[in-house]
Amino acid sequence: MTSGRGVTPRCIEYLHYLCPHLRRPKRHTKQLGIPFGFKLLAKEELLTIEGIIEEILPDGRFAVRLDNEHKIIAYTAGKMRKFRIRSVVGDRVHLEMTPYDLTKGRIVFRERDASQSGSAKRRTNFRK
Repeated sequence: MTSGRGVTPRCIEYLHYLCPHLRRPKRHTKQLGIPFGFKLLAKEELLTIEGIIEEILPDGRFAVRLDNEHKIIAYTAGKMRKFRIRSVVGDRVHLEMTPYDLTKGRIVFRERDASQSGSAKRRTNFRK
């Protein structure tokens, strides 16, 4: 007996046994060669940690001291570069790290200081 797509339920159960990272349901998996009703999930989730920037390094990297007193190398995420969010020494930042390499991270958020209010005048490149 088939499930309407030419794949038997027993075949799907066996595929799920072999590849537990496949889950249900997505329709666009046909292009990937995965049977109907399964989708791929990420193997590991990213760790989100907070820290303070201690030093600015070349190539857009930063030395960041984490809350647990470890020091790692981090770079700025693409969205922060796109919107020109600048980070300086002493800024409190949120980092994403992979569990595979705990010495590197990606800065995804810079917290605003209480001293930085919205009343600061924005500099423009327009001349009168």
